[in-house]
Amino acid sequence: MLNAFPAVPASRQARAIVRVSSSGNNASAVTNLEVDAWESWEVTSNTYYEADTFRVSFATSALPAERDASWFSTQTQVFIEILAGFPADPANPIATELTSLIYGRVDEVDLDLANGRLTLTGRDLTAVFIDAKITSLYENQHASDIAKLLAASHGLTPIVTATPQPSGTLYKHSQVRMQADRSEWDLLTWLAREEGMVCYVSGFELHFEPDTRETDVPYLIYWQPGDNTFASPSSNAISLALSRALTISKGITVTVRSPSITKKTPVIESYPSRPKTIQAGKAAPFGGVQTYSYTMAPGKSSVQAQQFAEERYRQIVAHEMKVHADLPGDNILTTRVILRVQGTGTAFDQDYFPTEIVRTMSLDDGYRMTVSAKNSSPDNEVST
Repeated sequence: MLNAFPAVPASRQARAIVRVSSSGNNASAVTNLEVDAWESWEVTSNTYYEADTFRVSFATSALPAERDASWFSTQTQVFIEILAGFPADPANPIATELTSLIYGRVDEVDLDLANGRLTLTGRDLTAVFIDAKITSLYENQHASDIAKLLAASHGLTPIVTATPQPSGTLYKHSQVRMQADRSEWDLLTWLAREEGMVCYVSGFELHFEPDTRETDVPYLIYWQPGDNTFASPSSNAISLALSRALTISKGITVTVRSPSITKKTPVIESYPSRPKTIQAGKAAPFGGVQTYSYTMAPGKSSVQAQQFAEERYRQIVAHEMKVHADLPGDNILTTRVILRVQGTGTAFDQDYFPTEIVRTMSLDDGYRMTVSAKNSSPDNEVST
């Protein structure tokens, strides 16, 4: 397990450093100033293809002169880095002992004069791609080369796995999807999906690579019901909520259609060919199999349509079983590890994929986090 099991009661002294900078995306060019006036902060870590976000509030009366409310009110761009952890000397936290949770650009500055509070909200450096429009078709370049070019154009370090086919060959019938007022992030995430890659930003790095999600060592949330010895249940979670979507549990099928470039008959594929809705001897759920229909770009092959249908199927059934937990804050759990629930004595005891982790720290509540995760039920396996 990634985390200690069973959890042992202990006193913790979490600390955080908030850095403020007016410089940009390149790590070597950033000049930070640590601002101790923060009252609370929140960092939301999302899954692949989405920007992570932050919110941090400062007491205006405690802001340093070089970063006071007047300074924030005149800036055209501001960058924030939030670091957190458990330093050896809590009275004197050192940045190298903490984990950088996010580095990003401020989108909005809010000044509450009555309560003496300055609040900054923003996104990680995914924002530089989201806010930039595509200026080229990139027809004769590999997807990995496009990722490198776009990363370099914004001063980010590319962590990119080479892709085999030029985009002009692979996407020649989809040019309109690669331009037409779309953002660079639309292009990158579309290319990643087409190539079977994942795309995300971490710090000053753009990752365009196969999914490196850690599946062998899970993060454990356990639940032990009360018994004759201890009437109250015990858990390493502060709260644990579980849900199941019964509509999906009936069984689904995904049908994909791609118009033909040369023929009148389109390519049509479905997955699974025989959706499994119930197990032998179990009562049938109300209603029939639910069908999801998609249309791909013209000219796709049967293999491509089948792969697309299977991918969409996996994405849909992953919403069936869900878990939401409140936990003491740590830096171990990420959206790229498996979350395992154990001990409830129900079908919810299984592995889940985190979709969102929200970490917060404040003077009143300390360091906490909430995690939302999903997966399909083991009973809903595909029969093809």
